[in-house]
Amino acid sequence: MVYSSSYLDNHYQVLLMPGEWEFENFEAWAPGTPWSMDAKSVQILAEYEPYHGRKKYADLQGGGFYASRLAVTEGLKVLRRQARVVVFREVGEGYIIPLGVWQVLENVRNAFRGECLKFATKHEALKHIEEKLRLPLKDYERQSTILSRRTLGDFLRPN
Repeated sequence: MVYSSSYLDNHYQVLLMPGEWEFENFEAWAPGTPWSMDAKSVQILAEYEPYHGRKKYADLQGGGFYASRLAVTEGLKVLRRQARVVVFREVGEGYIIPLGVWQVLENVRNAFRGECLKFATKHEALKHIEEKLRLPLKDYERQSTILSRRTLGDFLRPN
């Protein structure tokens, strides 16, 4: 399942895959935006939480990680399920004044209020997400804990 939201030049793709709870959050800030580390290239920040939770604070993303996670858990509660979750956040050049974690929380909540696209395979869902992302999906996959892991579903083909 894929949910999407865009507001204030922040673009979110939320991927829900079958399985026990895991959460991964990506932030990619365009060059020249307030939190970009490099004025010439996009840097992707990744944070991960396994099934049993984290032991350390999410230093790379701070409150944004926890705001995204809260909105996802609220959405999953409404759906009455758990999932392996990957959130892609891409921040465009138009986001010049950071507005705080409320923007992350409300954007991800808004994604769950919108249309849910369902796909038969992870590959199909990721193909759709890649069409929406500004950066190549492979840049995220290189850093991903969840996307790099193979599951039985990766080997099954729908009829």
